[in-house]
Amino acid sequence: IVVVLSLVIYGTGGISDDISAYGYLGVFLVSLLAATVLFVPIPSIPVVFLMGAILNPFLVGLMSGVGESLGEITGYTAGFSGREALDNRQRYARIKGWMRRRGTLVLFLFSSIPNLFFKLVAVSAGAIRYPFWKYMIVVFAGKTVKGTVIALLGYWTLRLFLNMFINF
Repeated sequence: IVVVLSLVIYGTGGISDDISAYGYLGVFLVSLLAATVLFVPIPSIPVVFLMGAILNPFLVGLMSGVGESLGEITGYTAGFSGREALDNRQRYARIKGWMRRRGTLVLFLFSSIPNLFFKLVAVSAGAIRYPFWKYMIVVFAGKTVKGTVIALLGYWTLRLFLNMFINF
């Protein structure tokens, strides 16, 4: 669905001109908002995917990583301040145990793949008082990897499809 919608948007040129006007700042802001909001999903993946085809995919991935890692401070602080409220939840307890045993690895893996459970990981990191500076570095690395891979997929996929349709 993301590929088809991106092809339509890119092929029409109407929206892609507007999106490219926002450029890297737009990627940063959408990624920041998507990671900051706890309960309302904001789709940053299609934006990163599309912008990877329009702009330099490595810089798009970097801006996505910076925005998302800054936005994930909300989950960390929620866990830091309200850890007792979630202690009885089974899924939370499991992730919290993982964080205690292999915090850096869990943070990196969960932040480098698109998933809905990263907020629980971020809350767990705050609840166990994982060092904030270390949290930010690991999450930045994971989110940048994720953003770069998605932007490169957009770059390669959209160009491949456009070449197929143009040469057809």
